[in-house]
Amino acid sequence: MKLILAVCCLIAGLCSGIKFSEKYTEKYKLYKSLNEFNEDFYGEVNFFRKGIGSLGKKKYLSDTFSRILNEYFMENKIEKFPKFLTETQKNDIVNYFSAIGKSDAETQGEVYRNYSRKFASELQSAGEEQKKYGSLCKKAGLLIGLAAFVILF
Repeated sequence: MKLILAVCCLIAGLCSGIKFSEKYTEKYKLYKSLNEFNEDFYGEVNFFRKGIGSLGKKKYLSDTFSRILNEYFMENKIEKFPKFLTETQKNDIVNYFSAIGKSDAETQGEVYRNYSRKFASELQSAGEEQKKYGSLCKKAGLLIGLAAFVILF
């Protein structure tokens, strides 16, 4: 009985570590999807000239990004941002969506270039955070689970 309880504590510690690391993974996926959307946007504006409405139908890596995208295209506003984004990051996303599809192709190319640099920087920092803090959370959860296992067994 004691062994079963100890193993359950170990598993619970590991699962909690994985759960805490999810916000870093989701932030990385969000910026990866935002970069992908920006690349697709540039292709639509400069080459295909279909319009940005077709971009909302694509499946992106981040479900959070897909929800934000659908909210903006359907309601022209974003109701709920993820908690892991700062106010500056939220404003950048709103300003980006406000700027796309509103002017000629040359100006849209400039919007693409400006936000491409900004989102690439955010993607890089989110990737570094994911590696650093994501593994830290998982290891801390494992250590807490192991400590509970040793105490109980």
